[in-house]
Amino acid sequence: MPQVMVEYSADIEFSTSMKTIVSGLQESMQETPWINIETVKTRLHPVEHYFVGSNPEKKFIHIEIKLFLKDRTDEMIQGLLDKLLAYFKSMLNESNPVELTAEASFLESLYYKKLIIDT
Repeated sequence: MPQVMVEYSADIEFSTSMKTIVSGLQESMQETPWINIETVKTRLHPVEHYFVGSNPEKKFIHIEIKLFLKDRTDEMIQGLLDKLLAYFKSMLNESNPVELTAEASFLESLYYKKLIIDT
């Protein structure tokens, strides 16, 4: 049940709409064979007030993905992070410097609960 959360500078210039970006991000997750797309939740969060390093013009994108660790190798996780960074790099249309970062953390099934309400 991956959770994909992306924080980004609200004033960053992308080459397409946020709706297209979030759809493409979901497609990237679907192309990962060890991820069940039906369990993926993806969301984008613009950050209005931020500062990166010492350059007031520098913008950022930070991708956080939470996964269940079961049967995931370091190579699988690194490959996914690289894929997500490359995806966002391809979506940029920015003249200022941008710092792209990605991190993975792991969920413990004991501490995660899910309730689906189907009406």
